[in-house]
Amino acid sequence: MNKGGRPTVMTPEVMQKLREGFLRGYTDAQACFYAGINPDSLYTYIKSHPEYSEKKKLYKENIKILAKDNVYQALVGDGKANLKNGLDVLDRLEKENYSTKQQSEQLGADGEVVVPTIEVVFKDK
Repeated sequence: MNKGGRPTVMTPEVMQKLREGFLRGYTDAQACFYAGINPDSLYTYIKSHPEYSEKKKLYKENIKILAKDNVYQALVGDGKANLKNGLDVLDRLEKENYSTKQQSEQLGADGEVVVPTIEVVFKDK
């Protein structure tokens, strides 16, 4: 039954393309470009289908899962996986858990950078 108005751009094909884009780690805008739709169409769809927002969030986690699998395979697997590549991705996407950089600054309780001070004392002989 036709409700009137323009047909939806959110066809099964577009929904599949969005899913593929999100699984690849694309931003909303990039996934929409990949699927050939305007981001406004995605956001309008989400307003009327709020459950899709959670699906989208889960799809976007896929890139982290692939990176973690890559690290795992590099550590225990067949030698085909590249440990550095997996860690590089995780360093960018999950800094709190996988940062490969040493922290050169310490933060105080208020979030301000704590600058270490050195006191030099000269003693008379």
